[in-house]
Amino acid sequence: MPLITCIASPEMLRAAREILLRPASQEDRNVRLVFWDAVWVGIMGAGAGTFLSVLMARLGASNLELSLLTSIPAALSMLTTLPASKYVERQQDQVRTVTIFRALYRSVYVILAIAPFFVQRALIMVILILSGIQAALKEVQGLAHFSVVSTVVPARRRPAVNGLRWAAVSVISAIAVALFGRLLEVRALLFPLNYQIMFSLTAGIGFTALVTFRRIRMPTGERAAETHVIRAQHLRSILEPIVHNPQFTRYLACTALLRLGMALPAGLFSVFWINTLQAQDSIIGLREMVAQTAMVVGYLVFGRLAMRRGNRTVLLLSAVGLGFYAPATALCQNQYWLLPVAALSGFFSSGISISFFEAVAGAAPPDKRPSFSAVNNIVGGLATFAGPLLGAGIANRSGISVAFYMASALQMIGALLCWRLGVGRSAAA
Repeated sequence: MPLITCIASPEMLRAAREILLRPASQEDRNVRLVFWDAVWVGIMGAGAGTFLSVLMARLGASNLELSLLTSIPAALSMLTTLPASKYVERQQDQVRTVTIFRALYRSVYVILAIAPFFVQRALIMVILILSGIQAALKEVQGLAHFSVVSTVVPARRRPAVNGLRWAAVSVISAIAVALFGRLLEVRALLFPLNYQIMFSLTAGIGFTALVTFRRIRMPTGERAAETHVIRAQHLRSILEPIVHNPQFTRYLACTALLRLGMALPAGLFSVFWINTLQAQDSIIGLREMVAQTAMVVGYLVFGRLAMRRGNRTVLLLSAVGLGFYAPATALCQNQYWLLPVAALSGFFSSGISISFFEAVAGAAPPDKRPSFSAVNNIVGGLATFAGPLLGAGIANRSGISVAFYMASALQMIGALLCWRLGVGRSAAA
């Protein structure tokens, strides 16, 4: 506890006390419900979110198929963004919209749990199709969720509440993923029954969590903040900043390389863990636990560093640091080396999240931030789509280790360009 007090901001500690105390108003109750909803989501992510790619690797999925597990959802998210944003804007009850689409999203886990009873040889293809469906559903509920949180959590409390939510989700995920890993190692549960039980638990937790979010009450007479970030009629104004804002253009170019480098090996890690290191599910769960714990520390450390030294320092340090993750994985001699490497990944990933957000906010004029954010998301989606496919091609031609080193090179070049072109210089936290 003294360590947390030293590295956490006073605002975050104050938010923690307010959430733990008995709520005094509807606003306080809403904030508490938003917090606990995030905790439920963290538990779900620790299950299916962590082990779905591991299941595909154990089913014998190829490098391309595992890369498609990342690329297909990214592509469908980009395709559904425009219609999803228009649909969400028309809804009067945003809380109900989130609840409905989350229920549909989490129903996919029920299908995944029962699919092995009916489908055996084509199970990998079924997983890819269901992942794409989930991506489209997630886009709708994500936009509505953003609107609800933006409305029920006042601006004065939002930074501290969100920071506390992210840290809490990482802590809960770290514990839950280790438990799920141990569950998958129970000898009495044969493969793939162990994964079917894990998906069933994930679905059950997800449906239970719907009750928490449904209890949120929007302020009387107010609708959720409009999600006009990517409306079709504003497409021209969305693209305009690329031409007229050199600072933002430099940010997009440099971070596109960083994102491509981060996405390139995304589909290959599970293959390397399973086929090369012969890693057990319990170790993979423990690895994710270490990464999530390091992420909590990273959010606290980089958040304070951004306040003291500015966002540029956080961006450069985290970009270079995360660039060592893929080659460090390639150098692992056995499954136990994945644990310290996971700490490297989790710690610097938190810095990337903070610095990317602040870089966009610093480059964009206040009245253009929605449009800038939309362009930023599109570029990120393109990198997430193309990177894994490029990684699979390199791995098939030259080996997984070469793909890992190539990913590191792209990230280092991106970090160098950020330094040379002054990306993040004007973005103080």
